[in-house]
This record gives sequence, C-alpha cells and structure tokens, in this order.
Amino acid sequence: MKKILFVAAAALALIGCQKQSELNFSDISTSATVKGKVTYEIGYKVDGSQYVKQMVPATDIEVVAKINYSEYSEGAVGVKQITAKTDAEGNYTLVIPVGQKAISLTVEPRGFESEYMGELNASNEVIPTTAYFRGTEQGLSVMAGDVKVLADFEMLPDMVASIETRNLEVKIAGKVKTEAEIPILDTKDEIIGAKAGNSVANCKVRITFSNLRSNAEIVYNDVTVTDGEYTLTANLYDVWNLDETYVQVESQPYLTEEFVHYYYSVEDKSWRKQSIAGIYSKAINQTGNGEILGSSANLVTFNARTLVMTFTPTSTAMIRGIGNPDVDEDKDGNTLYNCAGGNPFGFTY
Repeated sequence: MKKILFVAAAALALIGCQKQSELNFSDISTSATVKGKVTYEIGYKVDGSQYVKQMVPATDIEVVAKINYSEYSEGAVGVKQITAKTDAEGNYTLVIPVGQKAISLTVEPRGFESEYMGELNASNEVIPTTAYFRGTEQGLSVMAGDVKVLADFEMLPDMVASIETRNLEVKIAGKVKTEAEIPILDTKDEIIGAKAGNSVANCKVRITFSNLRSNAEIVYNDVTVTDGEYTLTANLYDVWNLDETYVQVESQPYLTEEFVHYYYSVEDKSWRKQSIAGIYSKAINQTGNGEILGSSANLVTFNARTLVMTFTPTSTAMIRGIGNPDVDEDKDGNTLYNCAGGNPFGFTY
C-alpha cells in the first residue's frame, strides 16, 4: 500500500512540475517596470552637537518580486522570482514580464545583518551592536508598459531579544587606597620615623564591563564610602558569557591638602607632622580589558583588586626635612629639620 501511495504522489508531483515547465517566459515580449528605494535605520550619528537616529540607503541588497505562475496561466503552480540589487543610493529597478492582461505581484527587500549604533552609554558614547533588518512587503498590479514607483522601503532593526535584555546581575566590590606616610613607633608609642603605607581614598570610580564577543561596553560611575570601599550591582547582557566578560575599575584623580608628612625637629628632638597639598593619580585594577569576572560572578560578589593611588606634591619647596636650606636651616646654616629615618616616598625639593 505504501508503495502505491508513493507512486501516486510522485505522479501528482510530476503533473505539477509539468504545469510549471509549460510556462515559457521568453514568449512574453512586453514588460512593466517597478522602481523604488530602500533605506534602513543605521542608528545614532553625530548631527552637529548631538546624536540623532538616521536613515541611510541600503546598498547592494537584493529586492525580490514574487509572481504566482497562475497570474500567467490558469491553474499553473509555482512562484516566479525576479531580483534586482540596490545601487549606492539604495535605488532598484525590476523588469516584470507582462502579457496581455494585468498581473499581481509582491515586492520585498531581502533581510540582512549590519552594525547598528543603537545605544548610548553613560559617557554618551555610541555602542555598536549587530541587528537584523527585516523587509516588509508591498503588493501591486501592473500592465504591460507600466512604470510604477513604490513607496520607499524603510527597514528597521529587529534586535534579537536576548541581546537587548540586560537581566544578568553581578555584584562588584572593591577598595581604593592612597599612598600615605605611616609613623614608626617605639615601645613607648613615640614616633621614631616614618614608612610607606596606605590610607583610605574618598574618590569617584568608573566601572566598565566588556565582553570578548561584543563591541558593547556597560559603564557605571560610583563613589567610595568612608572606609574607601565601593559596591555595585550591575545588569549585564543576558548573552554575555561571564568567563569572557571583563570588569575594569578606574579611580578618578583628585586634589588633597591633607597629605600627612613626618619630619624630625632637631631642636625639639621629636618627630612632627606637616600637611602638604598634592594630587592622587588615577589607578586601575588591571591594564587592558580588566579582570575576568568568571562564571560564579552572578552567584557571589566579585571582589576586584584593590587600587592604590600614588601621591604627587603640588610643590616640594616648603616640605620640611627633605634638604631645602631655605626651609631646613636657620640663618646661620644650622639644621632645623631632617627626615633621617623618614621620607619614604623620596620627596626632593
């Protein structure tokens, strides 16, 4: 029974093929012309001092006209496709064979993938992504000799939902420190010198997330609290593999007038401290893209490497104990101050 049914089906298919093959389009000497233009939304582009979304010509893409064979011969099965490519301005021209009677057809640009500048990050920079531009269909009827111009096809981005969705939640924590002079104490808690150490920073931090397989960056800005720590909950793209996702933390430089410098007073035979002005330079947790988050970053808090901001004095002319005779000596050339056992950062005048 199965064999009989198979043969019968094959026979029907053959009949259908015969009806298609009976159409000889070379016998149709007249035609109609269908013209138009295809544009697509490229995303944000600079227009003067602002970003605006713009439509641009869709170049070198196929536009397809589809005509049922039954339009040419009653009962014929199949669809004839006629294609044309757009030029540099997005224009296309289709030549449609038409006999003695009008025929109906549809025209549609083929979809394509392209870069789409569809998002702005926290720094107002455009984030490029990949989008699929899907064509819409227009229907019309033509007669021999017609020249018809269709309305422009405006192709909009059809973003894959998972690329647009940012529900992948990760928590980041870290600490920012600054260079500091730390007093050295004896058994009686008397200062006997100074050494290099760290203090907590009160600064802004910029936290940037990126992925090996994406051009997108997600940027957050945060500030440290009183103990120099920061915490952040970030929402990343769902499709990002955390083993290929980086975080870079950058502390922003800032001025201070409260860097504590220790020096020795010869007259008093004791150590004193002096507040000096300067700048704490920016620091990053790791050069390049940053640290890899890893697959567990959405389960437990990711602890970024501690940042240490270096200190540079605005001026060293008035720093005591580093050898400037105008500061460290009296008018007779006697030493007033020195840093023997101190000056761990090597300040020089």
